[in-house]
Amino acid sequence: MDSALERARIKANFSIEANASLELLRQIYFVLPPIKRLTIFQIMKTEFFDLSIALTGEDSLDERMAEELRLRIVNHYKTELADLLGAFGAIPTGSMSPDERATLSLGQVDSRHKVAREVIRVWYTGQFLTPANEADPPSHPDHYSKGVLWKVIKTHAPGYTNSGYGVWAHPPA
Repeated sequence: MDSALERARIKANFSIEANASLELLRQIYFVLPPIKRLTIFQIMKTEFFDLSIALTGEDSLDERMAEELRLRIVNHYKTELADLLGAFGAIPTGSMSPDERATLSLGQVDSRHKVAREVIRVWYTGQFLTPANEADPPSHPDHYSKGVLWKVIKTHAPGYTNSGYGVWAHPPA
């Protein structure tokens, strides 16, 4: 089948499939006891990592840090993140590029755009804005020092060095 035709078919069926997938996720989520609800978000670890790669444009993200950042975002954007990840996960992985999947999953849904911006922000800077527009600062030094921003601009995070304490007391080699 023609690749363009296949993409058109996926886009045409996407909203129906994503809405059905999200509705099923919501139904399952709300009938489970609270401890089992966490399982649904565990399932979304892969989608969060893949979506993060697409949104940041970086393919060398740290999986351990992805889980830490995902949990931070979930604390403030549980429903919105589940909605975005459900939409992203509903698009077959081989059907289009990750960037196209991310763009399609955002659609015209403002809450998806908001949480996507915060996912980008947390990867680049280690912090993000809560729904109340308050900063959620880095909860671990690595969230700041290993932010994608520093890799993109080819420098280290100000106030941080991998060389250890006191390295600045010696002239550069």
